[in-house]
Amino acid sequence: MTKIKIDGFQLFCMMFIFILGSTLLLDIGKAAKQDAWIVPLLATIFGCVLTVFSVYLLIQEIP
Repeated sequence: MTKIKIDGFQLFCMMFIFILGSTLLLDIGKAAKQDAWIVPLLATIFGCVLTVFSVYLLIQEIP
């Protein structure tokens, strides 16, 4: 298994995207009040679907 190193800018981008996404989810959850537990559940489902779709597209490109 090969080790992949990321540089500082890539780490910054990953952290920025994570924090931005978390902030958006928390803001939506705050407006939902007692049904706030649904927001992370739907976000997890959406993230899994998006990940599967991205991996599918990557597999299609590899000969």
